Amino acid sequence: MPLRASDRQPLAPNPTPPDTHPTEKIFYCEPTKEVFKSHSEYVDRLVELKQNIWMCAVSFKKGMTYLEAQQSEEKLATRIAQLPIPIHRALCCLVAHFGSAKVEKLSEACYVFLKDRFLIGEPVLVEGKGGVSDFTIAGIRVKKKKGGGKMKNGNGVQNGQNGHQDGKNGQNGHQNGKNGTQNDSDSDDDMPLSQLKLTVSNSTENPESGYLDPEPQNVIYTLSNGKDTKTADIRRPTSRNNSGSYLSREIVKFWVRCCCDFDGTLNYQLKPALRNKALNMNFNDECHPVIRMPQLENTGKRKSLSNGELEHFITSQSKKTENNSVGEWQVEWPLKRPNFTKIPKT
Repeated sequence: MPLRASDRQPLAPNPTPPDTHPTEKIFYCEPTKEVFKSHSEYVDRLVELKQNIWMCAVSFKKGMTYLEAQQSEEKLATRIAQLPIPIHRALCCLVAHFGSAKVEKLSEACYVFLKDRFLIGEPVLVEGKGGVSDFTIAGIRVKKKKGGGKMKNGNGVQNGQNGHQDGKNGQNGHQNGKNGTQNDSDSDDDMPLSQLKLTVSNSTENPESGYLDPEPQNVIYTLSNGKDTKTADIRRPTSRNNSGSYLSREIVKFWVRCCCDFDGTLNYQLKPALRNKALNMNFNDECHPVIRMPQLENTGKRKSLSNGELEHFITSQSKKTENNSVGEWQVEWPLKRPNFTKIPKT
């Protein structure tokens, strides 16, 4: 339903007149499906709908009439309906898992997860010797890691449970606290970049750090013809206007706005009916295998402090300096901006 651009609220419908007499004259507004007894109220509604004060609830394009906003929503709803059912199922599960958040965060997290991952039942294009062929993903499995998953390529990079030994290793790399296995290299500088990234991801159990394996390159897809293929040989079909893959950041954002409700602060949450269905689904079996579900990244910009907040911050820092004599931060005055310097140990 189109929204008013001023407050992003839908049109408040006129209540249907009760017990209208068959011979009584009424006025019907086709765009809003409203009934008016008063001709003046009917005319006021038509004038309001023809003003350029409306916005599309999906694209958030402003400066439109009510009818133009309706047509825009219908057009975008058609694009969303072209998405395969497996994409709809996965988006429902992901958004239901993420909970309430801004549309940009929800759509970006969903797109990042799905752009290089294909889903069970999804139609795909596969590059072969005879050209490109159409198939459906019949199954997904994860490659088995060499060495039981504890080491990779003989370098002794350990899982996140073994971690780093505090105060024992220094710069001697990672060490398994139980088995005593050490890296061949004495420094992380000698480690390949891709392996260094793996070390960081495996040693981090922070839920906000994203998701763990399987990464796209570690997944094998079984096609509808029974053959196995890897991620690099698969791609999604293009959209009907040949503008690229049907799955894009824009279309995911439109999907979120169509299938979610938003509150006064514009935080979106999946509609209750879809949420109930999504929570009863098994994402590993019906969509894509994961060790744990992805998390929303805290990528918000740092908020600027107002004058009152800045004064409160400086005062609190000054009190900390008075209460702690070593290793605290001291404010040097007079300065236009606070300059924090470390107090040397005495």
